[in-house]
Amino acid sequence: MDFSKFSDRDLYQRCCQIGSVILKYRNQFLGMLPEVERRKLYRKYHFHSTVEFAARLAGISQEIVKKVLRIDEKLVDKPLLRQQLHDGHVGWSKLEVILPISTSENQQSCLEKLQNMPKTSLQTYVQELQKQDVNYKADFSAGGKNKAENDRETL
Repeated sequence: MDFSKFSDRDLYQRCCQIGSVILKYRNQFLGMLPEVERRKLYRKYHFHSTVEFAARLAGISQEIVKKVLRIDEKLVDKPLLRQQLHDGHVGWSKLEVILPISTSENQQSCLEKLQNMPKTSLQTYVQELQKQDVNYKADFSAGGKNKAENDRETL
């Protein structure tokens, strides 16, 4: 295809189109890596590890492969979030952001945040929750009244 004959707008649209397809398939590929690791599928096709498998087949770095496998392990008790990783619906980096606050009880709420918030907003949201939690724990452990008691007194 001779891209020199494309207008700037057409070239840009083509780049956007291809870029979105690449991201979609990359997320799906990354989502399959935990199963590749579990089955040791890489051995059957003469790779030494899941890292080599991902690097040769999709150009994925060792660092990303290890992060994806680590995230998958931490999501064992959170099947809704884990399925998002496996299906490639949510990228590993957004899952990594929400991991510190996710529990098996709040995974539905976390899933909604993942689907509706950009990564930077998600980072801010998690940081604020963690600050509130640290302040709450610090107040309570220092012999102070807990938040519920303080709230009752202000009423």
